[in-house]
Amino acid sequence: MAYIINFRDKIIRLFVFLVPAVLFYTSYRVATTIRDQQFYVPMNASFVVDLVDQHERKSTTKQPPTSIYIPKINKQHVIQAAIVKDNAWQLFDTSVAWLSTSAVPGEGNVILYAHNWKNLWGDLHKLVPGDAIELHQGERSHLYTVIESKTVSKHDVEAIFSEDNRLTLYTCEGAFDQKRRVVYAIPQQ
Repeated sequence: MAYIINFRDKIIRLFVFLVPAVLFYTSYRVATTIRDQQFYVPMNASFVVDLVDQHERKSTTKQPPTSIYIPKINKQHVIQAAIVKDNAWQLFDTSVAWLSTSAVPGEGNVILYAHNWKNLWGDLHKLVPGDAIELHQGERSHLYTVIESKTVSKHDVEAIFSEDNRLTLYTCEGAFDQKRRVVYAIPQQ
C-alpha cells in the first residue's frame, strides 16, 4: 500500500513541476517564432490594406523603390517590399520596408517604414522641414524635401495616407512604442 501511495505522490509531483515547464516552454517557442517572423502590429492593418489597395489599382509600372539615403542622419538602407497580413506589418532587421500596396515613386504616396532601432530609423525624429531624402528606384533617383515631421497616436492610421505625390516615412516612437513618428516629404522640382 505504501508503494502505491509513493508512486501516486511521484506522479502528482511530476505533473506539478512538468506541466508549468511545458506551458512556459510552449509559450516561449510561440513568442520567439512570432518574433523571428518579424511581424509587428502597430495598427488595424485590415483598415490599412483596404485603403492602400485603392491606390494599387491606379499604379501601372509598380517598379518598387530599391534604396533610400537620408543625408541629415547619414542613413542608407536597402528597401524590401513588405505586406500587411492578418493585422501584422512585415518588418526587417536590416532594411526598410516599402508597403507594397502603396504607390511607387512619382505615382502617389510612397509609404516606407522600419524599426525604431539605431541601425535603422532610430534618428528619424531629427528630420526637420527642408532636409533632403534620396529615394532610388533601380537606376532612377528621386529627390524629396521634408515638409513635416510629427508624432501621432499608434491608432492614427489616417496620418500615413494621402492621394498626394509624396514620400511618407513611418516608425515607432516613445515609451513602449506607444506613439508613431511620421515624416512627410515632397518631390523636389
